[in-house]
Amino acid sequence: MAWPELDTENGDFDLTSQQTVLTHTPSATEIIRCQAYLALGDGDKNVHTDLADIELTIEIGSQTIIPAAEQIRKAAGLLRPGIWTPEFTVPANTAVTIKLKSTNANDTDVDVSAWLYDVGLSAAALAKIADVVLDELLSGHSGAGSLGKAVADIEDDAHKAKAAACNKTEDNLNTGQRKIYDDNGTDVLVTLERESADSGKIVREVPV
Repeated sequence: MAWPELDTENGDFDLTSQQTVLTHTPSATEIIRCQAYLALGDGDKNVHTDLADIELTIEIGSQTIIPAAEQIRKAAGLLRPGIWTPEFTVPANTAVTIKLKSTNANDTDVDVSAWLYDVGLSAAALAKIADVVLDELLSGHSGAGSLGKAVADIEDDAHKAKAAACNKTEDNLNTGQRKIYDDNGTDVLVTLERESADSGKIVREVPV
């Protein structure tokens, strides 16, 4: 399942001081599990070639996620680094703010693109999945590879397994009883009625 994109932002930033590269409220009504991807450099406005530490800060509402600034080492020669943030959970009606800063004094004009994704299963996403599954089951979709076909195969296998045991006795039943299977593969516990107490002839099998 593809991750829904919640927001994308782009801009040119002087990263020698802390800069906000994305601000977004994922949902007004739901708790959302999020992750962001940050692309620094666009081929024209790249980070400087020298080694540097990129400081990543994530704020949820008025709180800063600890550690306050996660330092990510950028190797020398790398001009267009990409950064995946850790996953984080955002309460309903709360803004996410993502900030970057470089320790390289030459990173005064860097293009930054930022994407924010919903990587969890929100109530809306769960409802959509349930709707698709229900539609498959009720619409008669039975082609190869369909959900309807898979469910039908499972049910058919279960029926065949029961039918194969038709009229076979099973252990661990009370004396004078046995379990049989009808034509539909349904198990039925029956009591054996005989002509007399010492007779081996069964008159009938009575469902319990």
